[in-house]
Amino acid sequence: MAEDKWSYVCSQTQYLYTLIIALFMALLLTLFALFFGEPGTMSYTIAIFDLVLVVVAFGITTLVYRKCLQREDVTVG
Repeated sequence: MAEDKWSYVCSQTQYLYTLIIALFMALLLTLFALFFGEPGTMSYTIAIFDLVLVVVAFGITTLVYRKCLQREDVTVG
């Protein structure tokens, strides 16, 4: 059952890579907002919250992508 889930997720590897690129761009934009934002403002607080969300999503997506690449190496080799 778990193997079926990984097979489905890993069949979407091209979309995972696109999501990683999009999250990386969101991370850069968030860091830009934090760099030029004024601490204590509402937009700065939102940027910090956004930073946490983007970093977590980026980390999870990257781990899933790497797991899928490892699975491909095992099945090919």
